[in-house]
Amino acid sequence: LHRFRHSFPTRRSSDLYVYSESRSGEYTSSQPVDAGTYFVKIVVDGTTDYDYFESAPVSFTISKAEITVTADDITAKQGSDIKELTYTITGNVKSGDELQITLNTTADKDAVGDYPISITYVADSNYTINVVSGTYHVIDLDLDVSVAIADYVYDGTEHGITVTLTGED
Repeated sequence: LHRFRHSFPTRRSSDLYVYSESRSGEYTSSQPVDAGTYFVKIVVDGTTDYDYFESAPVSFTISKAEITVTADDITAKQGSDIKELTYTITGNVKSGDELQITLNTTADKDAVGDYPISITYVADSNYTINVVSGTYHVIDLDLDVSVAIADYVYDGTEHGITVTLTGED
């Protein structure tokens, strides 16, 4: 029984990893960073000890990052201006990546009720984007109005009326 043992040299600076988007496509030394499926080969320059070598392509995948965009719920008093719509992202967004996200609502500042906050976005090849809609709550002013006027005897002059508002505004 014969055993063969062969050790490969440590990667040398002259060895080159090359990448492509297809098995039979053009290979370059630029390592991919975006989500997708790629192929890699190693190219070893020949020396006096061994010949030039190029490996078979091996596929690998960079998966999309998964994020969730959640519209923040908002509560506003009836009659007040519509507040700025905001959102929260959970998951990792690479520094420098700018996602195109838009929030919309049909909230009517003068009508008490709950209104949806919807999210739209432009798809991004590096992210799987999940959305969670929010609610814009327009609530009653919750004010009590009382009017007071005292009885008086005619004297030809105006007399005051007291109006009192209580509660939150």
